[in-house]
Amino acid sequence: MKVIFLDHDGVMCLSQQWGGRSKKKSKWYKENGFTEDHHLPVSTRFDNFDPKAVRILNGILESTGAEIVVSSDWRFHCTLEEMKALYKEYGIVKEPIDFTPRMRDFDESGSSLFRWKGWVARERVVEIRKWLELHPEVTAWVAVDDLQMGSQGLENFIHTPSSIEGIKKSGTKDKIIQFLEPEKVESEIHIFVQKLSNEARETKEAAMIVAKYIAGEKITEEEGKALKEQFYDVLKIAGIGIPFALIPGSTILLPLIVSFAKKRGINILPSSFEEKEK
Repeated sequence: MKVIFLDHDGVMCLSQQWGGRSKKKSKWYKENGFTEDHHLPVSTRFDNFDPKAVRILNGILESTGAEIVVSSDWRFHCTLEEMKALYKEYGIVKEPIDFTPRMRDFDESGSSLFRWKGWVARERVVEIRKWLELHPEVTAWVAVDDLQMGSQGLENFIHTPSSIEGIKKSGTKDKIIQFLEPEKVESEIHIFVQKLSNEARETKEAAMIVAKYIAGEKITEEEGKALKEQFYDVLKIAGIGIPFALIPGSTILLPLIVSFAKKRGINILPSSFEEKEK
């Protein structure tokens, strides 16, 4: 099973949506009278998700078949069934299968210390690891959060530091898929690297772009697009049908290509480039 540990604020619900729940509550109170928060419809209690963020998440779910486990603090304010209804209302193609546990429920003293110290990110790391410990069936996972959990030692982590962009930030989708489908990405990279090594005609332009990258030169937007197109064409010829939109951008693809070749001792520099360097 593949799992995405998903935060909401700063990932799916962005700064443009923050505070929207106040307007929704005011409207509901005006029409129905005051009531406690937990009696309100679930979508009235929370801010909206960003529409583009929803489309990106749906693309990841459809591509990888991953499940969602909610790690956001929103889980403290509704039941799992209510969260499922919220996801459906917000247009997400899959309902979350679970919440991460609250640290105070399995380590009350540790949770109190963390909260007193303000170690919110560290506490969330402990909660994610506890969920993983209870679910050995997980084969691949990634946590996406605006809290900096990477500095707390969480391995498969993607940070979304911009509250304006969240999961929409360029390259984030590619990184998530890379964590969830490492074997698939590696096999695709292998095919492409072999073509580069053999100086195949269909990768001639890509080989020069890779050489520029290795030499520390800046890769232009046009070159990045050309690299993706040649990568796509090579996979298509090899019988691997992958949507162009799911191919990582050059900022991710180039380091993967170079790292793969280096680990296996494969020379991917074109002979013309090597002769020029002599």
